Amino acid sequence: MLFTKEDVEEGLLLLVDELVALGASSAIYVVGGAAIALRVEREVLTTDVDAFYPPTHDVVAAAARVAAVKQWPRTCSIMR
Repeated sequence: MLFTKEDVEEGLLLLVDELVALGASSAIYVVGGAAIALRVEREVLTTDVDAFYPPTHDVVAAAARVAAVKQWPRTCSIMR
């Protein structure tokens, strides 16, 4: 599966919504191809979204929910 800049942005916005709904917050640092896709003004595709984050129950649950809503394979969830 390939992710576009728009896919990454939508996934991150959904992740924030999920965390807010859970009453949770987290620092999440997007790195790699997804970070490049978010910064450049041309079409960039990435095969995953790599991020550093504290692996709390709320963050993992929110990421799993985003993957389910977006119908992304669990291995292609917004968090890795």
